[in-house]
Amino acid sequence: MPKVPVYGGPQIERQVPNPTRMQTPDVSSGLQAVARGLGEVSEGFDKIALRDDQTKAFETEAQITQEWLKWDSQARQQFRGANVDGYEAAAQQWWKDSAETYGKDLNPRAKALASRGLMGKQNQALGNVLQFTATEKERHADEAANANIASTIQFGVTSGEVASAADQVRGLVAAQGARKGWTTEQVQDATQRNLSNLHVAHLAKLAESNAEAAQTYFTQNRGEISFAQQSKIEEAIKGEADNQFSRKFAADVAAKPLSEQLAEAGKITDPQRRDKALREVKVNYALVKEAEYQAQQKVADTVWTQYVDKGRRVPEILRGAMGEANLRELINFERAERLAPGAQVKTNPSVLASVYDLMRDDPAEFKKLRMVALTNHIAPNDIEQIA
Repeated sequence: MPKVPVYGGPQIERQVPNPTRMQTPDVSSGLQAVARGLGEVSEGFDKIALRDDQTKAFETEAQITQEWLKWDSQARQQFRGANVDGYEAAAQQWWKDSAETYGKDLNPRAKALASRGLMGKQNQALGNVLQFTATEKERHADEAANANIASTIQFGVTSGEVASAADQVRGLVAAQGARKGWTTEQVQDATQRNLSNLHVAHLAKLAESNAEAAQTYFTQNRGEISFAQQSKIEEAIKGEADNQFSRKFAADVAAKPLSEQLAEAGKITDPQRRDKALREVKVNYALVKEAEYQAQQKVADTVWTQYVDKGRRVPEILRGAMGEANLRELINFERAERLAPGAQVKTNPSVLASVYDLMRDDPAEFKKLRMVALTNHIAPNDIEQIA
């Protein structure tokens, strides 16, 4: 309760401060704020560094991925067939070298980030390499087996040992089927296809020299020849048989007059064979006549250059071998030579006209014309104009 002050005594009551009301100044809250600020700054720098590391990691991952795709595309062309065994080792070495080449400038965190994405790609890439290697080995094995079968067929056809080649083909196809796990039907189909190729190749060679023998072979082996090809093969053998018959027929009757040759060819009952025989007779006759003409022209050149131009007498054997047209030309020349000295030859208008017609219509034949043969029918001044 309140006290009354005493005179001469203390006027103010001293009191001990209430400890509950005394407080020490709090300086820690400011330090914590500073710490929080510094932490936020540090966290910001970490985010920037992480962003930069991620960027470098992503760039490196993209670059390595693109380089791998490029390398792998080229490698699949290089490591083919017998070379495919080196593909896997080369791919593994590529990934090892790439990690060293492209990761040397990255810090540990960037390397870790890049490796995280590249690890999956590397595993997938090497898996694809193994798959390609297995597929390529199988393809190469098939290629080698098929090439062996093809060469066996070619050797059999070339050597004539077709039966032996057929047995070898059967064995080779059976071995290929066992390796690939073919069914019985698949082995039979492959055997039929390859045997058909063997028989067709042999028939093509045989028909060129002996179509009748080819027909016999076809009949004997028809069951092993593709049904789709049989009609074309029969047609080809028949056509070649007609060609061979026609050539022999034309040669046999070549000594006869053309009318008799054509008459005998017309008696052939097979229409296709008859047409070919008639055509062969005409072609053969034309070739014979052309050969005769060339021989006669050669003799005629000898007569004019070696005998007439030198004033020598032409032997009867050469006169008989120079051909009717050339002999007529020679006779006309000789007749002109026998004209009396000083006799004037008058131009025959019809002969001159025929010469001009020849000059206009057939220049090549006109060049072959000997002007000396015209001296008995055309006056010298006219000959000079057309020479």
